Amino acid sequence: MLNDFAQSLLVILLSLGFTLLPLGYLGLHYLRFQLRQNTESFHCEPPWSNPQPEAAVDTSAPSLERPTVVGFFHPYCNAGGGGERVLWTAIHALQKRHPAVRAVVYTGDTDVDEATILNHAVAHFNIPLDISRIHLVFLTQRHLVSDDRYPYLTLLGQSLGSVALGYEALRAVVPDVFVDTMGYAFTYPLVWHLTGVPVVAYVHYPTISSDMVSKLPTASQLSHLPLPHRLLKLTYTTGKRIYYSLFAKLYGWAGGHASRITVNSTWTKNHIDQLWRSAPTSPDEDSEASIASIEGARVVYPPCDTDAFQSFPIDSRSNTIVSVAQFRPEKNHAQQLRAFALYLRRPTVQPGVRLVVLGSCRNQQDQDRVVKLRTLAEELGVADRVEFVVNASFPELQLRLATALIGLHTMVEEHFGIGIVELMAAGLIPLANNSGGPRMDIVTPVPLDRTEASSLARQPTGIKALDKSLLVNAKPSPVFAPTSLPDRATGFLASTDEEYAACIGYIFDTLSDNQRHQLQERARQAAQDRFSQHQFEEVWCEVMAPYLKPSGLVRRPLHAQKKSDGQ
Repeated sequence: MLNDFAQSLLVILLSLGFTLLPLGYLGLHYLRFQLRQNTESFHCEPPWSNPQPEAAVDTSAPSLERPTVVGFFHPYCNAGGGGERVLWTAIHALQKRHPAVRAVVYTGDTDVDEATILNHAVAHFNIPLDISRIHLVFLTQRHLVSDDRYPYLTLLGQSLGSVALGYEALRAVVPDVFVDTMGYAFTYPLVWHLTGVPVVAYVHYPTISSDMVSKLPTASQLSHLPLPHRLLKLTYTTGKRIYYSLFAKLYGWAGGHASRITVNSTWTKNHIDQLWRSAPTSPDEDSEASIASIEGARVVYPPCDTDAFQSFPIDSRSNTIVSVAQFRPEKNHAQQLRAFALYLRRPTVQPGVRLVVLGSCRNQQDQDRVVKLRTLAEELGVADRVEFVVNASFPELQLRLATALIGLHTMVEEHFGIGIVELMAAGLIPLANNSGGPRMDIVTPVPLDRTEASSLARQPTGIKALDKSLLVNAKPSPVFAPTSLPDRATGFLASTDEEYAACIGYIFDTLSDNQRHQLQERARQAAQDRFSQHQFEEVWCEVMAPYLKPSGLVRRPLHAQKKSDGQ
């Protein structure tokens, strides 16, 4: 009896499978047909006007046979941050090199009209875009990728939401090349299977990384808890570790559908290469995109408007330390205050030394964080030497950077650190965290003997809390850097409060004016040579070149269907 039931169930399941597979296949082709129909009129009669005659175009570049639509998936294109500078600079670079390229930007900024967004990009980033060759597609479902929509399983929720948002984008326009500049990897399989167009990814940071797993507490770290609490915490941690592990596999599978992978730093490259190592081949097995997917991620440093800071003189700088970062918790502003307070405990301190903390506030939480930092400065006894500048204008930022000497950065495992590049371009000596992008890509550090600096950390009176009472008996570490500077050094890297304080003291009290000027000049030159807008445009156009060749435009199943339909 049981055997008969099992056989009947197997027959039913097989019948369902054989029925659903053809239906799924037909459904996929129907979606492809719908996308083709929805965008055919766009490709035939696109909303472009003639290019502006004054727009700078490189006429030496080979002209394409027909206008090529490059779609940029950037739902927050009007945010005005570093990611948006990458977006608009990438478009500008293609406009200069390829007259036939037209850009479509998929955005969820529905509260602003197209002209306002484009004019804001031109003015805010000082990029001479040809706005007549740019079309914005407004997406109404951006809320699906908002983190506050998913109180639980946020990573999975946002990723699945990006698939729906990506489909909304494709329903409006199917481009010839799909470029994701915000890191929504789960849109790649959708684009790859529904359209067959190449997918170029520019990843600022991985959605998940091994660091997230390593921060989860282990059983030994929870041993001090009462048994019921420990079991509850262990169960939660184990579940989260399994969730992260499964999500990482899904993330790697999705990211592997990219035809070309670019990243903003070596730190990001190491993580992406590990997560996306098994990329599938593209629809065209012999295409350059297929080959590129096997090569791993290519580092394309984000552009910095170094020209806006190059004119600042390096001499006659005041004894001022400047920090430029959003008031987010990961920026670690509290360490800046602790290190500065520790430096001021030195027997000799340069007159008029000040710390200026510049940053923007996104919301009420950021504003509350500034209030707490002000309170901390008072507790540490340095409030009279610390100035907080919130939401400074660009001219004020330039003014502050033009007169300061040290650029301070304390975020641990910063993915890149464009703010440090701006500080270097302005002629400041960078003092950054010894991790992530600053260590791997940006700062060539003065080598330090950290034995003496770390000795303070081993003392029971070392600064380990935010209480001023712990600062009273602290003894600043002696100078622990060489008397002569290495030829290639551009700044300093530190980790602990004591190391930061010692580096500040070394710059202010030990270096001669000539040595300081050497570091400033090298830092500025390094920013110009490696991180300028021109350098980004050169590398970006090289990355995009295989997908903009006339021969490379016939590579998707939809094109083949169109051809057969017309015969």
